[in-house]
Amino acid sequence: MRRLLVLVALLAGPSAAAGTPRSLPAGGTVLAVAQVGGDVAWIAHARYSCVLRVRASSGATGSRDLPACVLTGSALVLAGGRWAWGGYQEVRCSETTAAVYIGTDTGGKLVQEIPGDCAGFGTSFQGLASDGTSFFYSLLVTKPKPDASRCGDGGPCRWRLAGGRIVRAGGKGVPGLPPAALIAGAAGRLALVQPAATASASGREQFDWPRAALDGRVEIRDTASGRLVTSFRPHGVVRAIALSAIHAVVLVQLERTLRIEWYDSDSGEMLGSVIEPEAFRLATDGRLVAFSAGGTVRVLDLETGAQRVVGRGADVTGVSVRAHLVVWGAGNRIFTVRA
Repeated sequence: MRRLLVLVALLAGPSAAAGTPRSLPAGGTVLAVAQVGGDVAWIAHARYSCVLRVRASSGATGSRDLPACVLTGSALVLAGGRWAWGGYQEVRCSETTAAVYIGTDTGGKLVQEIPGDCAGFGTSFQGLASDGTSFFYSLLVTKPKPDASRCGDGGPCRWRLAGGRIVRAGGKGVPGLPPAALIAGAAGRLALVQPAATASASGREQFDWPRAALDGRVEIRDTASGRLVTSFRPHGVVRAIALSAIHAVVLVQLERTLRIEWYDSDSGEMLGSVIEPEAFRLATDGRLVAFSAGGTVRVLDLETGAQRVVGRGADVTGVSVRAHLVVWGAGNRIFTVRA
């Protein structure tokens, strides 16, 4: 019954054809975007500071200075009148530090600072999500295998996953949640992607660690109890994930092929897939998937399988879709379009 009611609500939503994208100055370089309840929010970086800006459905825009800048892998999540922001503040071998902040209209505070290592060892921040009430983030712990002492200095790299956990920001943990290479959230649920246990590289190519396991399991869990709702195993390595009340969407890499696949979030049944050679980033509201690919922003209709370009531009730094409104950041501007 829950799934039926959600599906009816989605199908009853607006069906206007995609229009011309509108844009507005972001107040700096856009690092992340998010939507909730008709409001559009983004993080802008200008000079040496970062600002959270929120444009309400009424058109009014407010801003708040943030306590610090998170410049790499930045993720922004909104829920219940609060915000959470996480990512890497420093990405240098001597100072590789991630951080998670939460806040309200009255200000923000640091939840955790996470020291790491530029070669992938130590503790790594793997993503941030919300179940509509709380904020969660994923941490993985990596130790070097033998003969990895010159990793990062031209020598071979050998990684071993030593542990990990899902943290509820500012609150108690949820029992039974497994470590995750990627995390996504929807009302009352989290989607967690199984991490790889080991990996190696020659030291001369770009590091690919930590990452999801090849043919790894994706679990959808209830955040109140930690109970497993369903699971599925995409064929390949999951590179991105998005979750709604009715669909789980993954970007899967198998050798040089990228596919977007979508699954029933109650049963785990695979419902469809498309090959997308340049897909990057994913967002879904259950009916549409928004993603960036090759200098374009596109939407995929999960009911019909139809796909269309809704915007163009390089350096897309975040994509969001909710109730047919697609939002993304590129450079120092925010773009919106009704899909």
